[in-house]
Amino acid sequence: MQKVDRKANMDRYVIQNEEKRVVGTEVASIYYLFYGGGLCRIEVEWWPQDNSTYGRIRAGLTEVWGSPSKADESARLHMIEWISSNERTRGQLLAMENVKTPELDWFLTLIIEERACSKSAIEGKGL
Repeated sequence: MQKVDRKANMDRYVIQNEEKRVVGTEVASIYYLFYGGGLCRIEVEWWPQDNSTYGRIRAGLTEVWGSPSKADESARLHMIEWISSNERTRGQLLAMENVKTPELDWFLTLIIEERACSKSAIEGKGL
């Protein structure tokens, strides 16, 4: 792993030469965020993708994680959220329309996090 920067008080790393496919779709980047000596969050990014890719990723996550806990799909921004049964972990799929092109394409980010760790890191209070 190679440290690339800090984000929200977490050290952000990448794995060099890592296979970058998630839910059967090639990704632009995968970041591993550490805080308090442990893995706190993973961020997966796809740049830009068409609407069918968004639908395929959403369907694949729903197949594995079940129905979303929350879904807000407006015209230009989609946020789908899954929370584990013990409420410790959360998965969020975020899709934002790329307004720089005339096509309907999306910037997609999947965030998988341990909720208490991420909250502590963002608030800077320690674990």
